[in-house]
Amino acid sequence: PQMALMIAGLLAWLLIVRKQGIGKLAALVIAMLITVGIGIVIDRWFYGEWTLTVLNYFEENILQGKANAFSTEPWYNYFTEVFVRLVPPFSLVFIVAPLLLFAFARSNVLTWVLLPFILVPSLIGHKELRFLFPMAGLLPIAIIQAIDLVRQRWAPAVLDRREWRISVKTFIVVNVVFLAVIMFKPADAEISLYKTIYDNYPRPIALYHFGNDPYDRVEHIHFYRRPYLEMAGVVTDTVRFVPND
Repeated sequence: PQMALMIAGLLAWLLIVRKQGIGKLAALVIAMLITVGIGIVIDRWFYGEWTLTVLNYFEENILQGKANAFSTEPWYNYFTEVFVRLVPPFSLVFIVAPLLLFAFARSNVLTWVLLPFILVPSLIGHKELRFLFPMAGLLPIAIIQAIDLVRQRWAPAVLDRREWRISVKTFIVVNVVFLAVIMFKPADAEISLYKTIYDNYPRPIALYHFGNDPYDRVEHIHFYRRPYLEMAGVVTDTVRFVPND
């Protein structure tokens, strides 16, 4: 659903900045509507009834505020999350580059596409970094165009400086190393727990846990779970908790 913000920004740029002809815009919109129509038919096939999932998503999470039941964060949360999660201080590049385009390249298509995609979710209480994933493919282009903007407006010889070349090489090396690590690391941190229990306890065991059942995610997880694993319940009194009995 968040992609609708990017699409709306693109259509607005084509109409206002590029002044694209109505005929071509209409053809583009018709193609989009056909795609949405195919999705509605597929939803009818699987759900067994006619429904518009994007509208349901908007009504449940935005109008009724059910997404806020998970958590609410301040408007600047995405900026702090990106800074922390994307390897500081190099993560500043992913924050500063789009902001430079927003401020000094207002007619740039990326400004029209990315600004609503970042602004609107920032105004919604519940935020998750994964909501920004669709813009990941556009960030390298935004960074390149931001560097070109800096060269044209303030520092024509910025790429010739030794400090810049060292920073770029370090940036590339650090990102390649982290990419190699992440490629072989489960996206869900709980997978390591499941695998450890599966590998080290081949015989029947009883698993006690603090708080929620670790195997109860959105649905109950059965992968990496042996059939004789017994969920013994929540530990509420450590004095009476004697797992060896």
